[in-house]
Amino acid sequence: MCPVIKLADRPELGVVYDIMHPFRDGETLAETMVQLQGLIRHVHFHDALNDRKKVVVTPMGKGQLPVDEILDALIKSGYNEYLSGEWFHDMYGSEPEEALGLYMQEISEMLSKREIRPGTRR
Repeated sequence: MCPVIKLADRPELGVVYDIMHPFRDGETLAETMVQLQGLIRHVHFHDALNDRKKVVVTPMGKGQLPVDEILDALIKSGYNEYLSGEWFHDMYGSEPEEALGLYMQEISEMLSKREIRPGTRR
């Protein structure tokens, strides 16, 4: 996909980077960042188990994805847009308000450690 987007050479084209899928496919963070450099327009940011057979999203820090390293790589790449959460009913419980509230708390803590205030651009 990335070679096609690069070949099109259109600044309005980009990718949604769901951080779980490259890891489930065995791609390293370094490989992912090289492929997506300059193309990331939106990020699905969550933790998960590294299970190739099924999607198992977990609370932040409870899965197997290197979420801190990924966040640092995104910041280093110049990504300055939204990190979106996805609600999976078995992630934190059955209520989306509760699940997304916990997600926001976890993301806020990760950003605060990097002196970034949620909802702002650097």
